[in-house]
Amino acid sequence: MRRQRDWTSSYSPSDTESFGIRGWAARYVLNPVSPSNSPPSNGALSEVGTGIFLPDNSTDSIIVSGTVHLERTPGYSGDPNAAEESVLAGTSISPAGLLGQLHVSLNVGSGTTGTDTTTEVWLVRVNAGFELKVARTGVSGGMGCNSPTGYPPGCECPDGPCYSYSVPAYAMTSSQLISVKRLDDDVTLTAVPSNVVKGHLVTFTPHAASPGGAMNWTWTPDSGTAQTVACSYGANPCIDSVYESGTMDVYYDIPADNGQPHLDRHAKTHVSVIECPSSDSLLNDPGVRAAFMRLDSLTNPSGPENTRNEHVAALLSDSSGFLSVLDIPTIAPTNNCLSTWVPPSPSDLGGDQLIAIVHTHPYAVGETVHCSDGRSFSADAGGSSGYDWPTMRSVNNSPTFQNAHWHVPFYIIDTNNIYRMNPDGQPGSDITPVVVWKGGSCDWH
Repeated sequence: MRRQRDWTSSYSPSDTESFGIRGWAARYVLNPVSPSNSPPSNGALSEVGTGIFLPDNSTDSIIVSGTVHLERTPGYSGDPNAAEESVLAGTSISPAGLLGQLHVSLNVGSGTTGTDTTTEVWLVRVNAGFELKVARTGVSGGMGCNSPTGYPPGCECPDGPCYSYSVPAYAMTSSQLISVKRLDDDVTLTAVPSNVVKGHLVTFTPHAASPGGAMNWTWTPDSGTAQTVACSYGANPCIDSVYESGTMDVYYDIPADNGQPHLDRHAKTHVSVIECPSSDSLLNDPGVRAAFMRLDSLTNPSGPENTRNEHVAALLSDSSGFLSVLDIPTIAPTNNCLSTWVPPSPSDLGGDQLIAIVHTHPYAVGETVHCSDGRSFSADAGGSSGYDWPTMRSVNNSPTFQNAHWHVPFYIIDTNNIYRMNPDGQPGSDITPVVVWKGGSCDWH
């Protein structure tokens, strides 16, 4: 059973409301023709907004119902040869129209429509939010013509001479309604993981509120020739080895059910293949990499030593596992060999969890470093300085961290390498970089 809402609302042309929920329903009553057809009308309706706004990327079922009923007007006295002008007397014409007359048309903007003019059901896929608009053509003989050459604007005469008559051929009544319902057909596709080492498995899973099935899978690489082979027809989920960055597309079939027509939907998701993979999974996240490179650039590592400064940041994770990096302000004394900072507390992080502390060393292994405070040393080995291990232990053992159950590693970024100090490790255990991020066989970019 599909999720539905049972409520409906009636709307007049002056009503305006936006809808953003699934299963909403709305109605619009087309302007009626006066039962006496006075003043004379040919039943036409110039395009008008209905006040019903179709949301972005929605699928909507639009039903146009009701009729325009025509009877011969008492007192109509056209030329006998003009009998064709009242030939529709006694007829009720549906919104599909008859011979092009009294046909109701809809305008859905940039969306696409499938129209069944027999049942007046429209299935609309809306690309961008748009107010539904409606129009209706008129009928010949619906308005009186005073003379063959001077009939009023909008007077529609049949082919051939326009006969003079003082009253319309038809007395018309109309009761037509547009009913709109948003269908619950959204399909999304997830990829886990969405960042992957070349050749590793990714699980692609379609998600839909309506029951259905994945029918066909297509893989499109970001560039070049695909090595990745999409899953076979009907696989759900699709578990696939991915060899290059690209997009997976699933064709999803939603069968007809409970008044909702059969629907075919596509959903896509992108997967990035990690260049220069690290054994440390945190460093394979594109966002983390971008943040680490930004921190390095802030240190000005290639500038004069007296313009370089260490920078500090916190690596965070929200409840969904999304990673982010938050700069931690430094205070004096801070220079190219030292950073002074206040550790974060839970109230600083807006509910996110602390994953690690990161700081930069604005020099390369092998460089002779001249500190702004007068010290100097040769950076013969990478990794931690004499301050870093005592700092990590002091921070992790602080009441703030203990109460928050934070026991986190420290990362060090130098000009070419990234090192990890594990909270339970020992000095010297961080000498080997977890990744050579610049200047090696594979650079981050």
